[in-house]
Amino acid sequence: MKGSGDRADRAGGTEAPRLGPEQIRFERTDGGLVRAILADGTRREAVDFYRAFPFSAPDELVAVHAAGGAALGMLAPLDTFAAAQRRLIDEELRRRYFAPRITAVNSLKERFGRSHWEVETEAGPARFEAQNEHANLRDLPDGTLLLLDVNGNRYRLAPRSELPPRVRRRLEAMF
Repeated sequence: MKGSGDRADRAGGTEAPRLGPEQIRFERTDGGLVRAILADGTRREAVDFYRAFPFSAPDELVAVHAAGGAALGMLAPLDTFAAAQRRLIDEELRRRYFAPRITAVNSLKERFGRSHWEVETEAGPARFEAQNEHANLRDLPDGTLLLLDVNGNRYRLAPRSELPPRVRRRLEAMF
């Protein structure tokens, strides 16, 4: 599967082949999943895409995994794929890394070691809980914040300096 002259990346101590449009293509199944078709005709049902650096270099290293988690390889730069293939990959990555931006914090309370949020996001209103641990609030390279709730959902917040003072004080006290 490795293309001639393509470099391989190390993933988990093994060589992960670089997969370009000549080695792999993708199609959507009737059930809405993504199927990979390798150059030799092998089909892998229900593949998933993962960014190696989702915030600092989202399109540089994208891994493709078969159902069950077996890595097929690292995709060549996404701009080498045909437009329809790129749209399908981008669609799946947007779904996996969905993180609506919080536009207003209506309520933020702490109870029993969890913070309880009622917010407005660019995708609509949301209510969620977050554990009060430093690992659940991350500073991103662009200065914004990423908040993970107890269910693994992601939300983006403005940089600390741009948050309303009451929200910033609560965050500093809780996280």
